[in-house]
Amino acid sequence: MAFQKYNAKRIEKAGRSFGSGLESSVHDILLLRQRAGEIDILKLQDTVLIECPPNSKNRWRCIPDFKCQYRITSEIFWVEAKGMDTDRWKATLFLWRAFGPGRMEIWRGHKKKPYLSEIVDPARIRVDQLFKGTV
Repeated sequence: MAFQKYNAKRIEKAGRSFGSGLESSVHDILLLRQRAGEIDILKLQDTVLIECPPNSKNRWRCIPDFKCQYRITSEIFWVEAKGMDTDRWKATLFLWRAFGPGRMEIWRGHKKKPYLSEIVDPARIRVDQLFKGTV
């Protein structure tokens, strides 16, 4: 069995592999939302390159747990099951808030009781305002 960070136990369920019990539980919630007709789950472990600032060559790579789409609006959003905050995650969250490609749901808790902690909706601000401190 491969090494897992932070003592997370890899979960195998319905032919899919999840990095933790929390991630598996969040997937179950997303499946219920999909069956209810609210969303479609497009991809597991989607790679996102955040351009910071936009249209630059500076990119930050992150891999949210799920990529989904609202059926009514066709808006794309990402979902992250976050059990432990690391320095890398804190940097990713900061950059996602400023330059992220779209909305992100952050789920926390335990595999037996996950909860929606935050919905990050990236600010669409001008980079010169960000660096001048006028935002």
